[in-house]
Formats: sequence, structure tokens, C-alpha cells
Amino acid sequence: MTVDFSCEKCEASFEIDLGDLIEGSEHIKCPNCSTKATGSMGEDFSNALGELCKQMAAMRKKFGVSLALESDDLPPPYDLEEEEEEGEEKGEDEDLLDEVDEDEDEELEDDEEESY
Repeated sequence: MTVDFSCEKCEASFEIDLGDLIEGSEHIKCPNCSTKATGSMGEDFSNALGELCKQMAAMRKKFGVSLALESDDLPPPYDLEEEEEEGEEKGEDEDLLDEVDEDEDEELEDDEEESY
């Protein structure tokens, strides 16, 4: 079983054996551009995978489990970073809209003064 990765920097795809990740014998590193996960990020990911496998092994006595996760489709509250980025973008757009509204208000005031 492998875990598939896509490098955000160079967009290269690569995979690492699940057992190697859990054991910590292989680090998460892009073979194309050498971008790598920090030590604590890789260790936390390995620990989480190990715990997930442990729980799935316990559940298989009663249930078969199949799981597919993608970092772009994480459920709340794990999708907060994406929402925060969208909020920041909306904030910038709102500022631009406010500036346009102020300019329009000034033009209307000028037009009203000229019409008297």
C-alpha cells in the first residue's frame, strides 16, 4: 500500500510505501525538486498514519474499511486554512469595492453641485 503525494512547488507526483512512512524509514521528499516536509511534520504524519492503521486493524473484526482522503477535500474543521485564505481574498475585494463606491459618491456630489 502506498501514499500518493503531489509537490506543491513543482507539481511532480510521487508515492511512498505506507510501511516506510509509519516506520519513519523514508522521509517525505519530492524526488524532482527536493522539497521536503519538516522533521516534525513528517513525524506527526507518520504517527497519525500508524494510529489510523491501528484503529483500522481493530475495526476489521467487525467491519471492512476502505478510505480515500485528499488534502483538497478535507472536512471541517480541517479545511480552515482554505476558508481563511478565501476570507482574506474577499476582504481585499471588499476594500476595492468600497474605494469604487467612494469615488462614485464624490462624482455624484460634484454632479449635484454643478446642476444648481
